[in-house]
Amino acid sequence: MSYTLDALLDQAIDNYPVTATLSPEIVAVLLYALGRIQNPLTWLDYREEPLDEITDADKDEIDELIAGANMAIITPEVGFIKPYITTSPPTNTIPCDGGTYNREDYPILYAVIDSVFIIDADTFTTPVFEGRVLVGAGTLGGSSYDLGDTGGTQEETLTIAQMPSHNHIADAPTVIDPTHVHAESGAFTVPVLEGAVPAVSAVAVPAVTAPALTGISVLAPNIHNEGGSGAHNNIQPYGVVKYCVQAR
Repeated sequence: MSYTLDALLDQAIDNYPVTATLSPEIVAVLLYALGRIQNPLTWLDYREEPLDEITDADKDEIDELIAGANMAIITPEVGFIKPYITTSPPTNTIPCDGGTYNREDYPILYAVIDSVFIIDADTFTTPVFEGRVLVGAGTLGGSSYDLGDTGGTQEETLTIAQMPSHNHIADAPTVIDPTHVHAESGAFTVPVLEGAVPAVSAVAVPAVTAPALTGISVLAPNIHNEGGSGAHNNIQPYGVVKYCVQAR
């Protein structure tokens, strides 16, 4: 097996990051280097391995790696969403601000972006992530979330159906008594006899009182209202960054 190929594969496993941001100058250098290493002799290192050789399997793997490297350099993660904290979007990216962009400026992104972001044959848009959190497309808890969907509110006012069951304070009922009187009828006195002669004093026999309405009324208890009908904050704890999409 090629000593150089074997050493590079070991380094890739142990040391190198999976992704990298490449400037146009770095891309140019890497493409130049890829052209040079297409020569099989560049993969031989007789100083480290005097019997070094490139087998047919090595040649196939080298060709596959070079082709993959070319594609990765030309189209590095096109369509990937990335957070950033710089003033301007990183090189070869465009902001996720719902802006409209031309296909001729970003042909690779236009070719791979989902149709929900295609405006017409010449233009496309990016998703709007300003002031929003990202949600993975799919279904959860009976709710479906499709790519490009937006939703949610910053503030929410509860409906009656959403409020928990609760009690209200009620005042004691109010009793109104205007007072009343009863009319008397049939009052008379009965003389007290002492023998056959009436006494000086007489005993009064009470009159019969007629019924009368009391006029008492009871007012329904007053139930106090609670709450101000305002909306409540509906935002989770957050940290703010910017988002962009890899365009080239």
